[in-house]
Amino acid sequence: MTNRKKSIVLAGYVVCLLIVVVLKFHGDAMAFRLHIQQNLDYYHTYHELSCNFIPFRTLSLYLTDLPNTIALRNLLGNILPWIPLGLLTRWRFPTAKRSHVFVGLALFCLSTELLQLVTFTGSFDVDDWILNMLACLAAVMIWDRVCVEK
Repeated sequence: MTNRKKSIVLAGYVVCLLIVVVLKFHGDAMAFRLHIQQNLDYYHTYHELSCNFIPFRTLSLYLTDLPNTIALRNLLGNILPWIPLGLLTRWRFPTAKRSHVFVGLALFCLSTELLQLVTFTGSFDVDDWILNMLACLAAVMIWDRVCVEK
């Protein structure tokens, strides 16, 4: 497959990821608009309640309450969608230095957290970023081990 086609596949996945993860858009435009409007109305309260800059605070809460469906859903939601991103990125850039791929993925994951904050569609949680990064990094390392070391 040509690099152009690989780029299109990667870009398509990135767009889908942004729509679902950042915008939390699941097909209902009116519900999405109402959600944004409500968060704008409570701007200051929203930002105070929706930020976590302390590593492992949310993660420790999730792990102590793991049988809870919400905790499990949040953990899996911060891991599973990011594995394909790591795989597709390495597939598209197979000769790039691993450190360059890691930095690019780290910046993209960070930007999704910041986008959620500034678009009022989610929260900035450093634990989400850590889980996103771990998933991407694991995927890149698996790709390198399976596809490169043959």
